[in-house]
Amino acid sequence: AIKGAVGSIGGITATFNEIDTLTRTIENAISEQNTATARIASAIALAASGSRDAEADVTEVSVSIDETNGEADQVRGSTDLLADVVEKLNVTVDAFLEDISKDVKERRSSTRRLSKDGILITAKGQRIPTKLADISDTGAKFECSGEMKEMDRFTLELEDGTAVRSTVIWVKNGFAGARFDRPMSAQQEAA
Repeated sequence: AIKGAVGSIGGITATFNEIDTLTRTIENAISEQNTATARIASAIALAASGSRDAEADVTEVSVSIDETNGEADQVRGSTDLLADVVEKLNVTVDAFLEDISKDVKERRSSTRRLSKDGILITAKGQRIPTKLADISDTGAKFECSGEMKEMDRFTLELEDGTAVRSTVIWVKNGFAGARFDRPMSAQQEAA
């Protein structure tokens, strides 16, 4: 009976040894699993942080896009305004060039002659002596001391007594330009 008990105890001891070995194997497996779980948790935390950073970046990019769209709208508005200004400037320049061309044609059609003859200008009831720089059938250039302004009306009296109603069309550098109401030749024919 004792031999049988010793044999049974030896079997129990062997079983305990197997259980101890299995327990250590399970303990090692659990330790490895804990390490793997910690790594997974760390990776998840890192991914979550990356997601938050990515979300913040997406929000920042969205704000930048909105600002860029706003600035693009302003540029578009400025471009439209500039296009309108350029169009108006083109119309104005075309009209200006047409006026200059017309004036040049009128000047060429009117014979101009240099003159230094003294004249009197009646403007606002005053008689002002001056000198002609040149005169044509439709206008004259004369010395001007500054009393005359553009669009002033006056009568130009020549030394021979001819009187011509005129309008100042420009004043510059001590001279003024006048356009006669009627060409001098038409006034002489009427007389």
